Amino acid sequence: METGRYEIEGTDIFALVQEVDTDHVENRRPETHEEYVDIQYLVSGGERIGHAFLNSATQVKEDKRPEKDVIFYENPAGERLITLFPGDYAIFFPTDIHRPGCEYQELMKIKKSCRQDSLQHSLVKSIESPLFMFRIEDFLKFIYSLLVLVTNSLDYSREARTSITFQDEKVNF
Repeated sequence: METGRYEIEGTDIFALVQEVDTDHVENRRPETHEEYVDIQYLVSGGERIGHAFLNSATQVKEDKRPEKDVIFYENPAGERLITLFPGDYAIFFPTDIHRPGCEYQELMKIKKSCRQDSLQHSLVKSIESPLFMFRIEDFLKFIYSLLVLVTNSLDYSREARTSITFQDEKVNF
């Protein structure tokens, strides 16, 4: 799949296919999005993403709204690094500060798909509800559509697997 923007449901749901040069953690900016849920799927390379929860003590460094749906922060307290390998994905809601594009072992070019789902979309609204009530079938369709979008458009073959990465230790199922 070529790099660029791919609309799935207009501006409500779209994917950005990007090639990114990873960099040292301190050179990447922590960010959040208020309008969209951000699903990042790693196609190639290795990437670490910083993650912390937004709280009242978090200091805003730069607010790009309303032109762009992004707010950048000073280094957030309690940030942990998540490691992604090809085929892994991470989902970030508006309360999740994330710092994408950080190096894993060495600086490298990575390819990833970032799917943006509007909080106005009915599925996302149901997942974000205060009672966390949602239909599991809708959530699975949501995840499946993302995986189909990416894998159908790539020259990519591998055995199906599930993995979890926790504190740099990867476990495959």
